[in-house]
Amino acid sequence: MKKWMKKLGFQEMDEMQRLIALKAQRNALIYAVLFLLAWEGWNLFRTLRYETELDNIPGLLLSTITLVLIGSQIYYQQKVLKGSEEGKVYTRSLTRTLILGCLLGVGLAVVGTWLMLR
Repeated sequence: MKKWMKKLGFQEMDEMQRLIALKAQRNALIYAVLFLLAWEGWNLFRTLRYETELDNIPGLLLSTITLVLIGSQIYYQQKVLKGSEEGKVYTRSLTRTLILGCLLGVGLAVVGTWLMLR
């Protein structure tokens, strides 16, 4: 595969190229998140002001982007810290955080449902 990629003109990135690519990807992610937040805000305003139907696409995209980002960070962090003492501490902390996040999400869903049905 490496020979084939090299024939096509691709080469392994050096440290500077990786840093540039990482910063560009970060900027693109920030733009996408800000755009989706603005879109979701506009939809909420329009729904509350003019009583139109709420468009769920920006919220869904924002949620999935966030889940993929967090999941990728957790996966690679676990992969790097595999077997070390720091990895065990990180795993315990991560477990507590995920449980708390799930409880908070369920609580928010219950409160939101209660408010909608009121």
